[in-house]
Amino acid sequence: MASGDVLMVKATGLVSRLIRMVTGESINHVAMVLNQGHKGLFVVEMKEFHGWRMMPLSQWIEHNKRKEVLWGKTPCHMRGSSCFESYAMKQRARKYSYWTLVTVWISQFTGKKMPHKLVCSTFVQKAWGNCGYEMKKGLADPGDFLNSSVDINVVTRP
Repeated sequence: MASGDVLMVKATGLVSRLIRMVTGESINHVAMVLNQGHKGLFVVEMKEFHGWRMMPLSQWIEHNKRKEVLWGKTPCHMRGSSCFESYAMKQRARKYSYWTLVTVWISQFTGKKMPHKLVCSTFVQKAWGNCGYEMKKGLADPGDFLNSSVDINVVTRP
């Protein structure tokens, strides 16, 4: 795994199913990998009730072992770049709320930009944009990373 790679989650909880229903996608959450060399692999994400958080990859996988988790490689020209860590660390104090999720959905449906805090997919989308990759549509939802990743691999399956 390299910095910028994504972990895509399909969970079965109520909020997860609602997210998939509204977005029409099979994925309800996305997180980003940071390779910090001798310190190891970490996952950084925007998570409801937590906002920005970072944890060792092994701990993140253990926390998500009962969910379907896919690993997608970042497009080659930016894979492993230090710009991912730079962007992610600048977001440390950022918060997440369910209202934010609603404003992102309204923005996606209407095509109009709305002020919003970061949610999981816009956090990773902006990190990728910061490193030189622009996604095709306005605000990304978690399933968009299935189409944007170079290679998809299964990490866990319930």
